Amino acid sequence: MMEWRDLSGELHGLMARQQKALEDLSELVTRATLVDARVFVLPDIYAGEEIIEPDEIHPVALSGVEARNAALAGFGRFHTDEGLSTRNVWRLPGVVVLHTDDPRAIADQIANINRLRDAFQELTLSVADENERYDLIHHAFPGMIYLQAVRQLRVLQGPVQSVTFSWGRKSASQLISLESADAKLEYAARKAPPALLARTGMSETRLRDTVLREREYLTQLPPDTQVRWRRLLRVRPLMNVRRPRDEDGRPVVLQREANTPLLLLNAPNVRLKPMRPYDARKRSERQARSDQGCKGTPVSRVLPLFLDD
Repeated sequence: MMEWRDLSGELHGLMARQQKALEDLSELVTRATLVDARVFVLPDIYAGEEIIEPDEIHPVALSGVEARNAALAGFGRFHTDEGLSTRNVWRLPGVVVLHTDDPRAIADQIANINRLRDAFQELTLSVADENERYDLIHHAFPGMIYLQAVRQLRVLQGPVQSVTFSWGRKSASQLISLESADAKLEYAARKAPPALLARTGMSETRLRDTVLREREYLTQLPPDTQVRWRRLLRVRPLMNVRRPRDEDGRPVVLQREANTPLLLLNAPNVRLKPMRPYDARKRSERQARSDQGCKGTPVSRVLPLFLDD
């Protein structure tokens, strides 16, 4: 494996090439005829709020040239602003519809950017140790959100009938050490974000007292005990692209995560629908799972930490 200095130089070289490729893409997109564009700006997530699931999300809709420019800027947003969470990937769902006589030029440029992102990821993964890899990335690019620098951009050519947006949820269940569980509790008590206080119905004082008792309980467990950290992952935007029916008359719908805007080429009759706000209270209740992953003895009233039965 290369030394850190060499790896850092290689990474900076790849990033410089990607920045130039993004500038070239911006020029190609700006020269094309703008048919329509919609992007939906999601609320910022501040440090300390990342462990709290939102009850509501109200996107701010942009359209036309403003939306196109926001999309182009978003393609190269790899860092977060001061005070915002560095634990969450920034997302900008949307679609930019273009007419161009040379769709291959834009598609090839997107492919070039994605190859550079793959190379960036491959080089970072050459550092096997996860902690060393994190230190390398943030030494070379302070404040970078790594996943924003390696996720793929999307381009699609018509015909397309409609593009709509929805919200998706995923659950996560992970075994963590007592030390990690203790750190999560300490962090929650130290930050005591308003959403967590509202969710638990506790005052700051009561929450901190509760966490102290829960941390004390963890110290009484055998040192090799593992705790299950089980939670719903932060709600994420999805994009649904409907194409004309296939040869058998069946509808063709592509669904993907809407991390960045889609570039849609030569689809003049496409219908773009707005993104509705997310409201957790209006989501239909799902039947509780009965598998082992949902069982366990809770060890916290503040965070979803459990001991497997």
